[in-house]
Amino acid sequence: MNPKLPRPLLFLAGAAIAVVLAIGPLGVLGLHARASAPGSAPDQPAAAPAALAQPRTIGLDEFRKLVATRQAVILDARPEGEFSGGHVPHAVNLPRYRAKKSIAALETSLGLTKDQPVVVYCCSKLCTDSGMLAQILVQRGYSHVLLFKGGMVDWQTHGLPQEM
Repeated sequence: MNPKLPRPLLFLAGAAIAVVLAIGPLGVLGLHARASAPGSAPDQPAAAPAALAQPRTIGLDEFRKLVATRQAVILDARPEGEFSGGHVPHAVNLPRYRAKKSIAALETSLGLTKDQPVVVYCCSKLCTDSGMLAQILVQRGYSHVLLFKGGMVDWQTHGLPQEM
């Protein structure tokens, strides 16, 4: 222990040494070595990890076509009670609050693959359940997630058919 330095300064000095040892003296200055592929310039930054696909928002016309042609799996993120009161034809109920627990079973029962188009909707533009469910799907590796924000309110306002 150095009697000339007060105790808090000794701690800070020890922490700085630990940082230098952990990332190297050039890393402290922001000059740390970057990973590079053989044959590439060593001063080039390493490639960023691939970003997750983001859900694409679709309008009513595109949603209607996907429902009519059955070219996508339609997921209703509303609670079961709302779903049973009426839903978009061919929709499958996957309430957002139980998605993480139920999605594996749904994948098995529907034969759902992560590259299939999946459209998620909920009650209306004010509801966030569909956006949350869409993010869960993206995090699970789904690459073609579509979000219909108009929800059942928009569907019903336009007098479109429902299933019970």
